[in-house]
Amino acid sequence: MNKKWLIWVLCILVFILPSFHTSAQQRPPIEVFLRHNKDANHVLVYFTDSQTGLSAIGTVNNYPDTGRILEDFSLSPQGVLFRDPINGAPRLMTTNGDIFGFTFIPQNTIPPVSYDWVVSENGRTLAWAEFLFQDGVWQSSIYIADLDGGNIRPIINPPNPIASARAKLIAVSNNGERLFLDIAHPIEPRSANDDFVEYTTLRVYLASRQQYLPIAEDVNCPCPVHVVEDGHTLLQLERPIIGNGYDLRIWNLDVNTYQVIPAADTIYQQGGSLHLSPNRTLAAFSITRLESQSNAIASGIVVADILQTSQRIISAPSDRLFNIVRFYNNDRDLILADLANGETFKVNLETETYEQIADKIWLGTLPQ
Repeated sequence: MNKKWLIWVLCILVFILPSFHTSAQQRPPIEVFLRHNKDANHVLVYFTDSQTGLSAIGTVNNYPDTGRILEDFSLSPQGVLFRDPINGAPRLMTTNGDIFGFTFIPQNTIPPVSYDWVVSENGRTLAWAEFLFQDGVWQSSIYIADLDGGNIRPIINPPNPIASARAKLIAVSNNGERLFLDIAHPIEPRSANDDFVEYTTLRVYLASRQQYLPIAEDVNCPCPVHVVEDGHTLLQLERPIIGNGYDLRIWNLDVNTYQVIPAADTIYQQGGSLHLSPNRTLAAFSITRLESQSNAIASGIVVADILQTSQRIISAPSDRLFNIVRFYNNDRDLILADLANGETFKVNLETETYEQIADKIWLGTLPQ
């Protein structure tokens, strides 16, 4: 190799290697925010580059002013999943703001009247129910599939003990083996003053056995529940036999055992938005409504110490309706969505101080 050729190659490497190193580095994640414009009846979805601060924005039109965005929007590896405002069907918004339906839904040849669906913790498995109203009764068909439409399998319909009720999906495991649902959920939509979904008759469908099993013994339900750890743990709120507040029951579903953390006395009337900390030492849930069916906006946060089997209440600022988004900062903080004002807060669990961190609702983080 002559000297001129060697110098040219070295010059090329000087320019190529730095750019190759930069492109090989992991790209910064995308932060997803929601803004619900109740006057215009739409939701703006912001896909914000965490390094540059630049956002791609998508719009979900015809979204009602009474919509509950943390129940209707969730993350998947491909973007944001949301419920169609018209019939509840799942829709996907990609990170550039484009919206797509799922070509494998519906499976019924007759167009369903409405849908219900849940996505797994890893965002890769979808379970959905298609509801038809025929001959004066509601009929449902339930399916589980990979999010890309692969491995579609219908499941047998659950027993329905009440004619005026139908199935309500709660959660599905990452591999689709476990599907959690309420088999007797009221058909009528819940009141605007009911801040949280409550369930009555809990069952888990085991795909390998094609069988529905009771999740837990009957407790004081209707009650809020939350399935975590890929379907191995269930959090359940229930009214205590004596006193106010909510007992927190934590089920280990693999061995069908539970731990009860007794209620903290409170004048709040509703509870929900359950979360378990990643290190499994804390749980938390929201409490709202100082009086039954009151229009007054008020809320607080209950933090349950699992090791100490105790609850404590962190009072919230007035005129805030907080739902919990996630534990944060090694479980020292909670990220909260103020649904009344469309803002995001952080509360430090030691100092019990609140801090606004965004003027929109933070949904979560997506990798690029």
